[in-house]
Amino acid sequence: MAGGTLKLGYSQQSLKSAGTYDSGSDLASDGDSTVMGATYSMSLDADTTVAVGYKNAKDGDSQSITQTDLSISRSLGGGASVYLDMRNLQGDVDSSKSGSAVGFGTAVSF
Repeated sequence: MAGGTLKLGYSQQSLKSAGTYDSGSDLASDGDSTVMGATYSMSLDADTTVAVGYKNAKDGDSQSITQTDLSISRSLGGGASVYLDMRNLQGDVDSSKSGSAVGFGTAVSF
């Protein structure tokens, strides 16, 4: 696909509640859980790679979470590279984990 790789995934499962309810970690009722996602990665040139990802998950209680990712890496030669990773996580499963994160740095391999 336009010089890159597209990966798609889908899962659906029927879940049973744990019997005891702990808000944020257990299901309150039985139900179906679905997870779907896609990742597209491509090389911009011989040394630069870009990847974009999307995932949406819904549990049996109809609570959902959406995750988007962006990753860029560039080889500098001699086993060294630089990278930038970004993630956004939104949803109502655990609102304390919603938000955005950015990581960047260098990596060296021998």
